[in-house]
Amino acid sequence: MAYPKRHPDIAPSDWEAIVKEFPSHLVDEVIDRSETDLPPWFVPLARAVAIPSNYLLSEVGHRSGSRAPRGWLRLRNEGFTRWGIDVERSLWVRPCGVRPCGDLWTVEYVRWTRPYEDADKVLVVTLGFMPVFTRSYQSAMRLATHCYLNDPPAGLRWITACSFDGRD
Repeated sequence: MAYPKRHPDIAPSDWEAIVKEFPSHLVDEVIDRSETDLPPWFVPLARAVAIPSNYLLSEVGHRSGSRAPRGWLRLRNEGFTRWGIDVERSLWVRPCGVRPCGDLWTVEYVRWTRPYEDADKVLVVTLGFMPVFTRSYQSAMRLATHCYLNDPPAGLRWITACSFDGRD
């Protein structure tokens, strides 16, 4: 499999340094990829997933115990989507089992006219290109909406979950 050109392959020694420098205003916890059930195609070079900090979630309007924001529809066993973001795209949050930590929720958007399979965009922490997963679908919805309608906060960005042809 050819790996995407814009997904960094981080050396183990560099990864150890990155783990010590996670921006605490963005990341509360890091879960090693080996402890997750992530499929191999999903951000294939990510060594871990990042759980956002309470500070970041509060900045995007989420409070513990908040209800789901309006405009989201439940998909059969596949999470939730928000249609109407624009003509070709919708936001998507879906459960991803993580063995020791229970279910986490992805933060993605999907282009319905996919140029290739698995062309979804996923929110990542730029330092280490770790996908951002939340502990509740409500927080994932707020984070997805905020980061799509505005520029993601510094230190976060959207990337292709798996780009087989090198596009990002």
